[in-house]
Amino acid sequence: MNDAGPDLEFVDPGLRDIEQVSANAFNTCAVDTRGELVCWGAGTSVLGQNAAQAFPPTLIMNGTRQVSMGFIHACAVMRDGTSRCWGENPYGSLGLGDMAPDSVSSPERVGLLMDIQEVASGGIHTCARSVNSTFCWGNNSQGQLGLGNDVDHHTPQLINLSRPDGLSVGSAHSGVIVGGNVYVWGDNTFGQLGTDDAFDALSPVKIDLPRTSKLAFAGSTSCALLEDRRILCWGSNGRGQLGDGTTTSRARPEAVIWP
Repeated sequence: MNDAGPDLEFVDPGLRDIEQVSANAFNTCAVDTRGELVCWGAGTSVLGQNAAQAFPPTLIMNGTRQVSMGFIHACAVMRDGTSRCWGENPYGSLGLGDMAPDSVSSPERVGLLMDIQEVASGGIHTCARSVNSTFCWGNNSQGQLGLGNDVDHHTPQLINLSRPDGLSVGSAHSGVIVGGNVYVWGDNTFGQLGTDDAFDALSPVKIDLPRTSKLAFAGSTSCALLEDRRILCWGSNGRGQLGDGTTTSRARPEAVIWP
């Protein structure tokens, strides 16, 4: 015992050399240095198991570079530059085409996508970036595919943004970094686009931010890590998730108050 509370024993479950991890409300997946993708948690279709049970870390596939967990689906980038998705498939969020089933229990290749650097799984839509291009697919009810309309697509669609450096998606909004600038589109109910209004954007819109190195979108909240190492957040703030000391939602980026 000490003043900070009881001593806690670290239990090593055997997972080692982890390079990247992603989680949703039900599952967690991790990629190790060998390219093995391991997932655990509730037995949803992401694990291909009975949803009434909980499962320990389970090997899903090899040759993986990066994984992203959506609300009810998952997608991964493979070491050969292709992308694979699996899980629930409402509105074509897996990108497998019009004839794909409603649920897919094992990873399936997404179309002819090549040279993919990163994939981001949202509520029921998905986006990916290659060195030169940005793609999105799935539900588009609030313009989260960035195509200038609200039509759903079951296969990857090319977005009018070239040479993206970073990518993130929330429940129904999306964003990329291009040359340090941030472009956003989709749902803006809580100001999560950072455009200082509450209007959805059907096409990418550049927002007023200093040069940015990384984005982190989740639900209806957005954050950016700037090149000068500051963090700005905006959007939904009902639980204080913007870190500005309030529970007031913000429609433009605000600095996180560091303790």
